[in-house]
Amino acid sequence: MVKIDETGRLKEPNKPCSTRNIRKLQETQSSIDELLKPYQDLFHGIGRATRNGEEIQLHLPMDEEAEPVAQKPRRVAYHLMEPLQKRLQEFVEQDIMEKDPDQEPITWCSPMVVQPKPKNPNDIRLSLDLRTLNKSILRTRQVQAPITEYFITAFKDCCIFSKLDLNHGYHQFVIDPQSRQAMTFSMPWGNYDTNVLRSG
Repeated sequence: MVKIDETGRLKEPNKPCSTRNIRKLQETQSSIDELLKPYQDLFHGIGRATRNGEEIQLHLPMDEEAEPVAQKPRRVAYHLMEPLQKRLQEFVEQDIMEKDPDQEPITWCSPMVVQPKPKNPNDIRLSLDLRTLNKSILRTRQVQAPITEYFITAFKDCCIFSKLDLNHGYHQFVIDPQSRQAMTFSMPWGNYDTNVLRSG
């Protein structure tokens, strides 16, 4: 690796890693690979949440007296159009969303929010603005979010911790076909239905 200082000159070269450190890194990587080998199918693609071996399908209970609202699409910045098209195509291929026929009437329609990811400006984050829809969804339960003191008490004797991050975690929860009509969103290329839960 070449480092260049503020004046444009080459900095002193990095000290090479010792052979012992390289060997230790290789052994660590080898043991990690052995540990992960039986579970390779879990680390590729986007999974689906299951319960007792069956895919979980979420239902959105709607207020029967609510009047559907079809909102206009939001403008998308020019420099985000190409990554947005690629992401939409990718999600259609992965059955995360599907395009509605052009002449099909819609009831609910929410705008999509497109933003560049802060740590990777070349990638984008797609969210739905569901504030209008949320007003018409019936609440089925009230849940108290856990507080820090709960975890401190529950984990007082623990000494090893793991951190798991689901790949597109929201997309692992499928929405039942009846509720998908409420999750329609508009894009410059037409309307789409989302088949899975979305952040928003």
